[in-house]
Amino acid sequence: MNKNSIRQEMLARRMKMRSPYRVQASRNICEQIKQLPIYKNASSILAYFSVRNEVSLYPLIEDAWKQGKRVSLPSMKQDEIIPRLFTSPSDLEQSEFHILEPRSGCEKVDLHELDLVLVPGVAFDQQGYRLGFGKGHYDRFFSNIPDVYKCGIAYHEQIVETIFPEVHDIPMDLVITSGKNG
Repeated sequence: MNKNSIRQEMLARRMKMRSPYRVQASRNICEQIKQLPIYKNASSILAYFSVRNEVSLYPLIEDAWKQGKRVSLPSMKQDEIIPRLFTSPSDLEQSEFHILEPRSGCEKVDLHELDLVLVPGVAFDQQGYRLGFGKGHYDRFFSNIPDVYKCGIAYHEQIVETIFPEVHDIPMDLVITSGKNG
């Protein structure tokens, strides 16, 4: 297997997951995150808005708002992740990649203010390396803030033995899954 074949298999597997399973798994993952000391102590979090059957973090985002945490979502500008403050669903617009992200008028969040980054992935391996869509957005992003706490988010079906990491790949500090494999 190589990265492309893993990517294709994992995307197909995720697309086959039924909605009740995804909803319950997402709730389970959000509850696990709420118990983490890094989450409890964080004042600024970069999350994501789920697409293509990714784990939904919306219940966690709502909890973070209730606790007065600053929640940002990634917006893309020329292949660069720019965290923008997310305070309401009305802040969102569809990007050129058909992903909901904060409008360009939403406040940019300083990278060094982030305490916790919650990262989606196509797959994660047992060493915490992430397989995305192959553009390297998150690896470049993390190279600018190497000390931020990186938490990968996945269904347990997305965990593989290895994603064949390369020199530029940056592992997560923790990967939270919906079940036994993570």
